[in-house]
Amino acid sequence: MNTITEELLSRGDWHINATITFRYDVTEQQALKTAHLFLNKLDKHYFGNARRKGKRIKRLVAHHTDSTRHHFHILFETPKNIKPIDFVRRIRSTSHSIPSLGQTHIKPTESQANSINYNFRNINNFEAIGTNY
Repeated sequence: MNTITEELLSRGDWHINATITFRYDVTEQQALKTAHLFLNKLDKHYFGNARRKGKRIKRLVAHHTDSTRHHFHILFETPKNIKPIDFVRRIRSTSHSIPSLGQTHIKPTESQANSINYNFRNINNFEAIGTNY
């Protein structure tokens, strides 16, 4: 296991793996803005206005671009006192509430190390968005 994987594993217990895509080609700025909107909606649902004071769902976010197609891989730590299945449902409903988002693939993390290695395989594309650890 490489040191980057070890460092990211030490930052949380990553239960849920999600990939968000876009319905249309978007600019990098539009993709980042939409990803922030998506994550802020999740934070607001669980933490209300405390999100403004830095209270966030723990997550690691990797922004990838395949030519002009942007997508994000997100590893989430399920909030305390929330069942993972309920959290998955909330992620799905939040993604459906944003018209520009395309398919959202969500699944429990089978191997945290493998998920980190895949999601962050090109560390130069790593961008932490609203991480809270």
